[in-house]
Amino acid sequence: MKYALSAFDQYFYFGNFRSSKTLKTKQDVLRKYSKFLKKAIDNDTVEKTNQRKNKIPVQLTASELSTISKILGKTYQKCKLLTHDFNGTDGVTIYFNTNQLDYSEAYAGRGEYAVVKLVYEVNRAADNSLIILDEPEVSLHPGAQEELKLFLLNAVLTKKLQVIISTHSPKFVEF
Repeated sequence: MKYALSAFDQYFYFGNFRSSKTLKTKQDVLRKYSKFLKKAIDNDTVEKTNQRKNKIPVQLTASELSTISKILGKTYQKCKLLTHDFNGTDGVTIYFNTNQLDYSEAYAGRGEYAVVKLVYEVNRAADNSLIILDEPEVSLHPGAQEELKLFLLNAVLTKKLQVIISTHSPKFVEF
């Protein structure tokens, strides 16, 4: 699950940055392009600027929201994924709507982001696919690890997936 870095984390912690007259810090870049992300998410549109753009946002289904809510123990009303290169590299921003708060992956935990991305990708995997996961338990509490395991086992049965997991978690190996 280490591959599941959000667009924010990819840029802020690992991205290349060159200052300019108007953009002196990475935070300035994030502030500049966040308005394009917000507009794309709010209006389900493609936004373009300086040869950077996004794809149409994807809203998760009610079933996916229910699964994610069960895994993480938190109620999600909506969740949108937005693939873009506004930060200078291809990445995915996730926008969360809960009863209490609306927020992006910049304010979410790594485990929260990783679960949403994993549920989204597994649900779209073709039947009979091979899925390889490296430490999917990272940043998840034991209850979430158990629920994630049950989700994966159900996907194995319904979609006839083959899933290979490298883990340090006893929750993924106990029956």
